[in-house]
Formats: sequence, C-alpha cells, structure tokens
Amino acid sequence: GDESNEELGKLFETSLISLDHAHETLVEYVAAKVIYFDLRDDFVARLYYPTPKLSPLAKLMKQEGSLDAVMTKIAEELSDGGFEALMWGVFEKVASLVVQVALRCCVGEGMGAIKREFVPSDANVVREDLKALQSYFIQQDEEEGVCHGLEPKVVKAMCKRLDALASQVLLLPTDKLIEAYYTPSTRDDEDSAGGDVLCRTNIVGTLGRRGEKEAKDFVKEMRKKNKK
Repeated sequence: GDESNEELGKLFETSLISLDHAHETLVEYVAAKVIYFDLRDDFVARLYYPTPKLSPLAKLMKQEGSLDAVMTKIAEELSDGGFEALMWGVFEKVASLVVQVALRCCVGEGMGAIKREFVPSDANVVREDLKALQSYFIQQDEEEGVCHGLEPKVVKAMCKRLDALASQVLLLPTDKLIEAYYTPSTRDDEDSAGGDVLCRTNIVGTLGRRGEKEAKDFVKEMRKKNKK
C-alpha cells in the first residue's frame, strides 16, 4: 500500500544520496592520487622549479606526456566500463587540482622545502600555461567547432583566479607591490568570491618568491610583525 511505497521512496532517496557521495569520494580520491602521488615529481616537485620559465606547466600539458598517459588510461578503463560520468568527474577534478597546485606555487603555502623563484615577467609564463591547460582539457576541434573534452566555461571558471593573479599581482614590480601593500584601501585577504586579488596576503606570497634584497627584507619584516 501507500506505506510500503513511501518506504520504497525513502530507500531510493537514501540510496541516491549514498551513490552521489560515493561518486564524489571516488572522484576526489582518483584525482588526488593522479596529481599528488602518481605524478608527484611533475607537479609537486618540478612545477615552476627553480623558475617558471625553466619548468612551465605547458610542458606537462602536452599530448603523450606523463599526465596525458595517465588520463588516457583512466578514460580507457572508465568509458569502456560504462562509467562515463565518473570519468568526466575525474577529468574535471584533475584540472582543478592542477590549477590549485599552480596557485600554491605562485602565491600560496609552499610545497615541501622547494624554493621557487619568480620575476614579474613570469606572469606571462603563467598566463600561457593557463591557455595550454584550457586547450588540453577542453580539446576543441577547430575544424568541426566542437569540444571533445570538458565544457569551456567550466575550465575557464577554474582558471579565472590564477589568471587575475598573474595579470594583477605577479606582473607588478617589487616596489609597486610594496606600495600597494601600504595603500589603505588594500584588503588583507581576497573576498569570498575570489575578487580583489591584489590583497596583502597575495602581495606577501608573491614577494616571498622574489630574489631581490628589497623583497626579501620586506617579507622578513612582515614575518617579524606577525610573530609579535
């Protein structure tokens, strides 16, 4: 009767929630394994080390490179088994983790004891890298005008913050960054929507990767202040 139908409905609902959760967990696990374990040397150890010009992300985005080999294997295993939704979920998560790692290399918390060094012109390297990342994950066929990969708007949205950081923060010379730090209207952190990338946290993160004495002295001074 009605009661058993209601119970069955609840069971389906619970099962769908559990399936959704399992799908998400699996996507997270596989993507993290690819970037942080299988390809750790490429992304965590070598990306932008010792400088972006010497180890750009674009090198890792090539067809038949190490990332491509892993992604091709995942695609073969999942698309043949009828797990296409899972495959696209993994692809999207891998793309977002690649952007996350690049962000950490540029301004975020450092990874391990690896010291990366940037100069303002490296902002152009980062922007070219984002084009290479978009090209790899979108797989646009120019002749047919179709995409064989992820949706362009999804990948572009992932890259938006790093692109803004490159063009508005990384590009600035050291004296301009220090000047911006002391400008009263400069925020301490980015707003929750990822706007205002020229904030004090990102300025200190950027200057911490500069080799000039002026940048090193400034960062040292800021760290002293924060300890007090």
